Amino acid sequence: MLVPRPNAAHPVLDPEANPLTARVIASLCDLALVLDAEGTIVEINAGAEFDNHPGFRKLVGERWIDHLTTECHGKAEHLLAEARRGQTSRSREMNMRIEGMGEVPFRFTGTLVDGDHVIAFGLDMRSVAAVQQNLVNAQLAMEMEFQRVRQSEAQYRVLFHVSTEGVLLANGPRHVVTDVNPAALKLLAKPHEAVQGKALRDLIAPTSHEALATLIASVEAGKNVEVGVRTAGEAGIDATAQLTVFRQAGRSVYLFRFWPKTAGAAATEDVAGQERLLRVIQAMPDGFVVTDDELRILSTNASFCEMIERASEAQVVGTSLESWLGRAGVDLNIIASNLRAHGVVRNFSTVIRSDFGAERGATVTAVATPDGDSRCFGFTIRPTVETVGGRRGSFQSRSPEQLQALVGRTSLREIVQESADMIERLCIEAALDVSGNNRAVAAQLLGLSRQSLYTKMRRYGLEEFPLKANSGEWDP
Repeated sequence: MLVPRPNAAHPVLDPEANPLTARVIASLCDLALVLDAEGTIVEINAGAEFDNHPGFRKLVGERWIDHLTTECHGKAEHLLAEARRGQTSRSREMNMRIEGMGEVPFRFTGTLVDGDHVIAFGLDMRSVAAVQQNLVNAQLAMEMEFQRVRQSEAQYRVLFHVSTEGVLLANGPRHVVTDVNPAALKLLAKPHEAVQGKALRDLIAPTSHEALATLIASVEAGKNVEVGVRTAGEAGIDATAQLTVFRQAGRSVYLFRFWPKTAGAAATEDVAGQERLLRVIQAMPDGFVVTDDELRILSTNASFCEMIERASEAQVVGTSLESWLGRAGVDLNIIASNLRAHGVVRNFSTVIRSDFGAERGATVTAVATPDGDSRCFGFTIRPTVETVGGRRGSFQSRSPEQLQALVGRTSLREIVQESADMIERLCIEAALDVSGNNRAVAAQLLGLSRQSLYTKMRRYGLEEFPLKANSGEWDP
């Protein structure tokens, strides 16, 4: 496709005027641009690849540099300067913006023709760029795979060296040791060079060779067993051994693990001790609860489930302890803040509720302990004898001095809420005193319905509110 310069009597790239030149140019490049002294495109000869794109026709009369990406401007100026000095310019890779095609990579060279005009010969580099990008992607993928392998090897080495069990890697029909960890060297009482390259059989006492053969035969038959062996040498020890076999690089590799029998007995004793502790906690008459840092229940004992009238631990695990323990928004926040700050709370008076609305006074002792990277809280809950609805004075309200002591330990909103509860209770008591325990009159004095008054009296333990001595009525 030839797009001539306007008013050009003899286009440089015209196949009719210069047939040989046009054929040579077409065979050498995918795009040829004729540029005048100001760098304006005056003619274009595009190969078959670009022949059907009208965006090339619009380039005639435009400055070439305006259609190159910013980082290519300097390259274009150098190319034109070299060509105008009569030199064949060095090839340079540039990205050219073509309407309807986006950015197309070309490799341009330039040469001077027709006095002051320069022909910029461009080779389409999209296929090369695609290959280069594929190569970069392959290199990145290979580097990521190498990194993954290095990480896996580092993890394997760390685990291999910190294991308290003796570990030997062996392969071949003679089970020659190829790697050994420090714990194995300590248990065998041998230096590294005395173990590396030895047959596994040579590291076991002759009296245990039959047990080792049984172990190898069992693992090759797909069975996972443990056998008792004795290590070789005068300082040999009685140990428990396991064997695992896997395939690597077309051959079998044997992973031989062994540890002293006394260590296994100690571990068994430790498990037994933990089981005894769990049985004691389950049998405790006080409630016992373990929560996470957000006060979600992780485990409980049977006594706590009985207090809240739930059938089993499974029904409460994952729920918030605040559903049953403490006055809403106050007590548990105080307990949790002190646990986070000091790690322990002792004999904190609060209430515990059941699923059916019954409330009891309770005393809580709690402790914070680390649980891996997180933290957990343990609570022991001892209910008091009187129920919160039973007698006057069992409501756990605080004195003004106690409320002042909460400043700095809990938020103002929570302190105000508890203060409001205390004031509300005092007002109800005053209204009952003034009315001579006439609930209807007391409700009118307080601006409440009788039902609302009864609800609040139950909340504050005032159902059997004692009358004044001169009221003529009984005081329970």
